[in-house]
Amino acid sequence: MTAQNNHAQFGLLGRTLAHSWSPYIHKQLGSYPYALFEKEPDEVASFVAHGAWRGLNVTIPYKQVVCNLSTRKSMLVELTGAANTLVKQADGSIFAENTDVLGFTMMLLEFLATNNCIPAVDIDDIIQVMTTAPKGYKSNLLAHHKVVICGNGGASRAVQTALGLLGASMVVADTQGATSYDEIMRAHTDATIMVNTTPVGMYPACPQSILSLEQLRAFSSLKAVVDVVYNPLRSGLCMAAEALGIPYVQGLYMLVAQALFSSNLFLDTHHDVARIRPIVQQICANEQSIALIGMPGVGKTTCGRALAALCGKTFVDLDAEFTAMYAMPPHEFIQQYGEDAFREKEHAVCAKVAKEPSRVIACGGGIVCREENYACLHQQAAIVLLTRPLELLSLYKRPLSASVGVEELARRRMPRYTAWADYTCALDATPQESARHILACITH
Repeated sequence: MTAQNNHAQFGLLGRTLAHSWSPYIHKQLGSYPYALFEKEPDEVASFVAHGAWRGLNVTIPYKQVVCNLSTRKSMLVELTGAANTLVKQADGSIFAENTDVLGFTMMLLEFLATNNCIPAVDIDDIIQVMTTAPKGYKSNLLAHHKVVICGNGGASRAVQTALGLLGASMVVADTQGATSYDEIMRAHTDATIMVNTTPVGMYPACPQSILSLEQLRAFSSLKAVVDVVYNPLRSGLCMAAEALGIPYVQGLYMLVAQALFSSNLFLDTHHDVARIRPIVQQICANEQSIALIGMPGVGKTTCGRALAALCGKTFVDLDAEFTAMYAMPPHEFIQQYGEDAFREKEHAVCAKVAKEPSRVIACGGGIVCREENYACLHQQAAIVLLTRPLELLSLYKRPLSASVGVEELARRRMPRYTAWADYTCALDATPQESARHILACITH
């Protein structure tokens, strides 16, 4: 996060901006210094008219307001009724553009082409046409695709504009509108693309989903799921798509792409679109957590501390968090109240911790006993299974290992450990060496 700086040439205008990644992205693109301008509604007009800025991005709730404060609007702004980019011209006039439309188009077409939903296309050429074409332009690139769009707010208008220009058939579902999600599911299960434009599932209300796994399953013709939510790294909707084997993408690529198009206008330049992917990958690396799972006593805490120190992330031990939250360590809680009561409260701890980015999380050995813990961890983290020969596992303060037996616990839990894990690491080295091995697996 970047503090407000009313003398910066570039920045983001909005009302609540504490978790914005825009300063980092624009620093990589060269449109910097880049500040966060948090303004109340009665401050916006004066700031736009008299502020010492050269280029502004605009986010909710001001994308429609600034349209009326601009001197000249692009075709995309005229079509959407919203602007997310303002550029102050040499004569003091203000040009308004909607690079959300361009960023969504870039993300969607690259994603669809990669997954063989459309032929390979020259996306640069398409973007050029979209920014220069007269009103009424429409391509036929997506003419054979029916798209269900969840939500009808500001983000939806940008998505609808992009899809309209690409020739798609669209159905808009909104809980406030005449067409409900239930009606959509009954009448349009032949849709080939689904786009969520609502904030459902966005941090910190994650990993919620606009549709359940079973509701999504009803769309039997889906070839792609797109979610404009970009935090957490995997939204609830995208995790449901993943479980059903449906290709999915969410909005981080769009966020960086729209910033690149804004930066082009700010700097009067033409960034190579190849710059988008490395910035996306770096943000993912910075924000991704690492969750360590495995048998009780395998060494998750010791290895986790070394790993957090190595990669500069915050270390969190779920058992320690449980103790702090409920004023009793897990082994005592289990002995006093039983395992079922412990698992219920352990899930609450997991849900609270796992939604935060850039953590190394040492999970309790039984975290896999509750299936819903998987979504909590998977939304932000790479899940790493740590293994060690069973005879080397410690039984100290581990009542289940002592009462049930290590071999029986392993028999019950290992299938889930294996199913949950993105990576597996055998702990046959020092914690520091194991940490380096884990980090190498995740980053390559």
